[in-house]
Amino acid sequence: MGQIFAFVTASVVRSNGAEEHGWIDTWWSRTELQEARNYAPPVVNLPEDDEDLAEYVRDAIGENLGVYFDNGDGTFYAEDAHQDVKTGDHWSYAMHFKRKYLGPNGWTETDWHPVADGGITL
Repeated sequence: MGQIFAFVTASVVRSNGAEEHGWIDTWWSRTELQEARNYAPPVVNLPEDDEDLAEYVRDAIGENLGVYFDNGDGTFYAEDAHQDVKTGDHWSYAMHFKRKYLGPNGWTETDWHPVADGGITL
């Protein structure tokens, strides 16, 4: 069995046209980019066989993305961008699902799709 994680990333187009990308610590700020995934705690972190996994996955998508586009490989994109009224910056968010497990060559991380790999109804 593996552990299922979901992380949030953001892309921002600044009012001056500059683009930035990074990881989001949703507990801290949805508009502060982190340089590395290690600085942004996962929004889902449960064993693959946890009976509440489906509920956590659906809640995480709903709370962090709202209406989303599913690219089919475990990454979901929010359909609506958010504009910061104070700065004029445009923010868009994505959620990336990963499965980490102990394989024959040590710890392995792969993309994980809630429906295709987890059998979860979204």
